[in-house]
Amino acid sequence: MKYSPIYTPVDELNAEVLLRAYANGLFPMAENSESKHVFWCDPEYRGVMPIEEFHVPKRLMPRFKNFIKEPDYQILVNKNFEQVMLECARSVKGREETWISQGIIDAYTALFEKGYAHCLEVWQEDQLIGGIYGVHLGSAFFGESMFSRGKDGSKIALTHLTARLWAQGFQIFDTQFVNPHIERFGCFEMRKQDYKLRLASAVKLRKSMLSDFSEKPEIKPKFNLKESFQKLLKPQNAYSSCVSAWDSFSSEEELLSKFLQSITQIS
Repeated sequence: MKYSPIYTPVDELNAEVLLRAYANGLFPMAENSESKHVFWCDPEYRGVMPIEEFHVPKRLMPRFKNFIKEPDYQILVNKNFEQVMLECARSVKGREETWISQGIIDAYTALFEKGYAHCLEVWQEDQLIGGIYGVHLGSAFFGESMFSRGKDGSKIALTHLTARLWAQGFQIFDTQFVNPHIERFGCFEMRKQDYKLRLASAVKLRKSMLSDFSEKPEIKPKFNLKESFQKLLKPQNAYSSCVSAWDSFSSEEELLSKFLQSITQIS
């Protein structure tokens, strides 16, 4: 099957195991939210979001232009990671089953606490209307899941996250699979062999994951990896360049504006 996992059971799921798996192109899933069993996925085709050729549906452009002039929602990063995961795990119409089990939530929350998992949240007044979370390794971001509890919540989150990845020069935005929702934004399939070649290069090029504008990006990872894995993640560029890229934007509105100006394909 095109998207069939390798169905290798996961004996132990912790931060180091997850990072090694992602560096080698694997990701975990559970059968459903109640399952205590997790397996590794290694599909023949991977979903990849083009960062520099991101498509913005025409219907969304007026809302983004309004946000740039007068924001009607707020973007927060890494403020409510577990809440975002729980929202992604909720059953909704058209998606009654979820692969996000409690074991998955616990493992990724631990990864978040070590600085390698992140979430982007969309708030409107005091309501969390959308969000997305994923894993950051080198210059690759692995989108895990997103949700919407208000109009366009997940679409807004996806666009603002991609703008951040664009600003910092990320090489890969992995979506695992392609579905009609993200295909509208330009998501495409890449053969496993090609994907893993790109991934091997991307994880060696260290990039900073941008946080809120009121905070400075972290300069060093919080997780002490074993020597062999440290060698894999040895940076090829200085973190100072990441910080300067972030400092070139004064606000969320300016970042979004420059990102929208940079992309040429609007569907």
